[in-house]
Amino acid sequence: MNLDVGSLPTIVPTPETVRVNIERSTTLQCRAIGHPVPEITWQRHGVPIHTMGNRVKTLPDGSLLINNAQMDDQDRYTCTAKNMFGQQDKTTVLMVTGLVSPVLGHVPPEEQLIEGKDLRLSCVVVLGTPKPILKWFKDGVPLESSDTVIIEGGGSGLLLRKGNRRDEGRYTCAAISPAGNATLNINVQLIRKPVIESTGIQQYVISLGRSVDIPCRVLGKPPPQITWSVDGKPLSTSGPEHMILVKLYFYHITSVNSAQSNMKRFN
Repeated sequence: MNLDVGSLPTIVPTPETVRVNIERSTTLQCRAIGHPVPEITWQRHGVPIHTMGNRVKTLPDGSLLINNAQMDDQDRYTCTAKNMFGQQDKTTVLMVTGLVSPVLGHVPPEEQLIEGKDLRLSCVVVLGTPKPILKWFKDGVPLESSDTVIIEGGGSGLLLRKGNRRDEGRYTCAAISPAGNATLNINVQLIRKPVIESTGIQQYVISLGRSVDIPCRVLGKPPPQITWSVDGKPLSTSGPEHMILVKLYFYHITSVNSAQSNMKRFN
């Protein structure tokens, strides 16, 4: 007659706290002895842990493998060894370390957008573990890609297409991660090409020796610099020649700013 004597499961002691750097892998040990051989299961807050692809799975020896550890994995894990004679539990605390707060590369705080042209803003992550998520805001409002505003490279670039007055404002790139956040701000100023308003008068007739006032109203941003020329030669405004006409002149008005120049001709 054979007598088979059983025994309660006993979990082999292991460290109560396990530390792992973020995005690295670690194993939570749970080795048990007993007869019959105990079945091992894992729980997290009383909820059974099921294999999650290759990232979290139970190994044949009962250990729990966690690949690519994230901050959400930091918790208390309970191993249960059970057979027909009873069970034993053991809890292990997993701590995720190695976080590095994000740092963004330097960019000019001011950018000029020429009306009708494209402008690309950059947001480069210099440091950060785990890799932060990049988001763009304009005047505090989140941005999404559209026909005229395109978020590139996961947020590393923002393309403003065919610039117009609605694009002017303060743009913020935010790097967001469990280790912290970082932001950079870029003020975008719209540059409008000069436009000389028409007065409806192209020809002036005056008496010899009299003065004439030729208006020149120019629109643009920033305010354009206005110059006058006579027969293609610059006209000085420091002497009397710009007021007294002794013969017929061809006056050319030229307005210039950083966007473009414009010209209008009077006889």
